[in-house]
Amino acid sequence: GLMFFQAITGINSVVFYSTTIFGLAGFDQAIIGTSLVGVINVLTTILTSNLIDRYGRKVLLLTGTSIMLGSLLVLSIVLVSPVEEGVQGIIAVLAVLSFVFG
Repeated sequence: GLMFFQAITGINSVVFYSTTIFGLAGFDQAIIGTSLVGVINVLTTILTSNLIDRYGRKVLLLTGTSIMLGSLLVLSIVLVSPVEEGVQGIIAVLAVLSFVFG
C-alpha cells in the first residue's frame, strides 16, 4: 500500500520537473524554487521520521495524501481561473511547495 501511494502521488514527477514548473510560474531564478523543494522534502522527512512512532504510518499517509490532494485542487483551480499572472505564479508555487510538504 505504501509504495503504491508513493508512486501514484507523482512526487517524483514534481521533483524532476520543479525547475520547469517554477520557470512557467514566472520565476527568473527557477533553481531557487527547486532548492526550496529539496529543503522542504528533507525537513518533512525529518519531521515525519519523528512523528511516525507517535501517530503511526496510516495516519501520516492519510494526512499527507489529504494535503497533496488539497494542493493539487488549489493548483488546478488557480491555473484555470482568470487570475493575474503574477498572483497565479505565486499561488502555483505555494501549491507545489505544500504538495511536496504533504
